[in-house]
Amino acid sequence: MALCALTASAFAQEEQKSAKDRLTEIENMADEIKEAKGSSSSDELFSVDGLSHLYVGDHIVDNNVFPGGKSHEVGLNILQFSLNPAKWLSLEIGADIKWDRFIAKGKMFELDTNGQFALSTATPPNRIKSKICAFGASAPAAVSFKFGKVGLKFGAEATYDFDRYTKIKNKFRDDNGKRAADIVNGGEIQNFRLSYFGALLFDDFGVYARYCPGTVIPGSIQVENLLSVGIYMGL
Repeated sequence: MALCALTASAFAQEEQKSAKDRLTEIENMADEIKEAKGSSSSDELFSVDGLSHLYVGDHIVDNNVFPGGKSHEVGLNILQFSLNPAKWLSLEIGADIKWDRFIAKGKMFELDTNGQFALSTATPPNRIKSKICAFGASAPAAVSFKFGKVGLKFGAEATYDFDRYTKIKNKFRDDNGKRAADIVNGGEIQNFRLSYFGALLFDDFGVYARYCPGTVIPGSIQVENLLSVGIYMGL
């Protein structure tokens, strides 16, 4: 009887030990699977993202028509292709849409006989704010470096503005003090232009600067060599 009891106890201990070993093995396998998934997602050689980032910035215009800090741009990434030869290095090509607003207060824009933007010679209405509005698509190409949570991005971007969305929008107060608006479709903006940009990021949030050499808006209110600075946000 003592021998049987000893044998049963040893068998129970062995079963308990085997169960613990099997549980440990399962836990180890689960950890290995998690690590494999994590490494594969971060080490993919090629990746595709949609709506990856948004940027909002001010245009710094070097003329007396547009006061500093009153004009701006907004851009939204639609699609981005990345080649990742190393954890810290990515080569990126994307497709964005972009809105530009060139704003002047106390002045009114109009179209001259050549269809170009010009300042109106008429007396402007009360409390007027006049905008030149443009909308287009852009194709940025960049090289991105990442060291932990800190990232650097440098690149060039080709932008094409669509004529049908170019317009003047005047907002003012009428003689009765009520808000009113006047929209004039058309106007000439340099449809195709090339710009260069850089960004400093921390965990997909940071600041950027963009420089567009050459003419952006031709004519009497000429805008050229445009510098823009703003905030970059990962989505």
